Amino acid sequence: MSALPDRYPTDLAFHPNNDSIIYVTYSGFGSGHVFVTEDFGQSRMDITGSLPDIPTNAIAVNPDYPQVLYVGNDLGVYMSEDYGSTRNSFQMGLPEAVIAMDLVVSRPNRKLRLATHGNGAYQRNMPLPTNIGAEEPIAPQAQIYPNPFADRLNIEVPRGTKVAVIDMQGRGVPRCPRHSGDVGVAVGGLCCALGRAEQASRQAIIIHILPNLC
Repeated sequence: MSALPDRYPTDLAFHPNNDSIIYVTYSGFGSGHVFVTEDFGQSRMDITGSLPDIPTNAIAVNPDYPQVLYVGNDLGVYMSEDYGSTRNSFQMGLPEAVIAMDLVVSRPNRKLRLATHGNGAYQRNMPLPTNIGAEEPIAPQAQIYPNPFADRLNIEVPRGTKVAVIDMQGRGVPRCPRHSGDVGVAVGGLCCALGRAEQASRQAIIIHILPNLC
């Protein structure tokens, strides 16, 4: 177990599928700068590795591939594809030695967004990990029909696949409490009712656009 340094903590990031896994970054010099806990903070491990010994300000986890971490410090941005065991510079398109102050993942368009100190804001596509195995499909196979649609959209996915409705900002769309269908969600000024059609190996999600119900 690694003791946390007597430095200012600067950022926290949670594993998207496991709340017990938390990453924290630290400012200052002469100590570790990136730590992880896998048991809600009962123990910690220093995963700074070969990162520069400089103030580290931000960390983000790829929500689709949580083995991919992005770290921002006073020299720029670094990426790891193996939970922090190794890392590489992620500086393409950035000024030299830019101070990375904050990192945010935009999930709908798979962008990593960066806020800097005195050099503006940037965004860059998040590449697919190079170490994706056969057991880690990029995405479930889905059938969406009809296209275009008017007031009804069908999404058919493998059984067990989680389906979420999100808006253009990546926020989960709230359920509509007044609709009597299986599941209702508010979309702008409309309401969507999600019905479920059970099948042997696949499940169908049917989204109806129902105005003036929410």
